[in-house]
Amino acid sequence: MAFFIHTSEQQRSQLLRAAQNGHPGIVSALLADGADVNTRDSEQRTPLHFAAMNGHHETVSVLLASGAEENAQDWELKTPLHWAAINGHHETVSTLLRNGADVYRQDIQKNTPLQYATEQGHIECVRVLLRHRADIDDRNMELSSRHRGQDYQGVATLAAGGPVGAPALAVRGATLAVRGATLAVGGATLLAAISEIYGTEEIQQNPS
Repeated sequence: MAFFIHTSEQQRSQLLRAAQNGHPGIVSALLADGADVNTRDSEQRTPLHFAAMNGHHETVSVLLASGAEENAQDWELKTPLHWAAINGHHETVSTLLRNGADVYRQDIQKNTPLQYATEQGHIECVRVLLRHRADIDDRNMELSSRHRGQDYQGVATLAAGGPVGAPALAVRGATLAVRGATLAVGGATLLAAISEIYGTEEIQQNPS
C-alpha cells in the first residue's frame, strides 16, 4: 500500500510527476487519496497535459476517467491534444478525441492540433485527426513547411479558395492550395493523408 504526504502542495507535485513519467497506478492512488485531478503547475499545465505530451495513453485514460478536463488550456492556450499532436503520440491523440477533446481548438498562436501534427511530420497523428474531421479548411492554417530542420520551398495554405494563381484541389468543399513543391509530412504529403481518409474520388483538380 502506498502512503503519500497529505499536503495539497505535495499531492500536486507528486501527481504532476507521476503523470509526466507515466505511472497510472501511482496516479490512481494519489487521486484516491484526494489529489486534485485538474491541479496546475506554474505554466498552467495539468496532469493530463503532462501525460499527453509524453504519450502515456494509459495514464491519460486514468486521468480522463477520474474527471480530468480534456480541453484544459495552459498559458499558451494549448490543450493536451495540442501537445500530443506536437510530439507525435497518435495513440494518445486517439484516446483524447474519443473522450471529447476539441479537434478544432486553437492555441494563443491560432494553431490547431492538425497544424502542429502536419508541420512536425507526424503522419499517423494527421490521419487520426482527419478521421475525427479536423478542419482542413482553416483560414489560419498557413504552414511553414518545416520538417526535421530542412527548409522546404513549398508552402501549403489551407484556405477556402486558396491564393490566386495557385493550383487548387477541392476536397469535400475545402480547398487545398499547394504552391511549389508539396509539403513533406513524414515522407508522405498532407495531400496523401487527405486522400487516404476521404478517398481519391473526393479530390478533384479545381479548374479555376
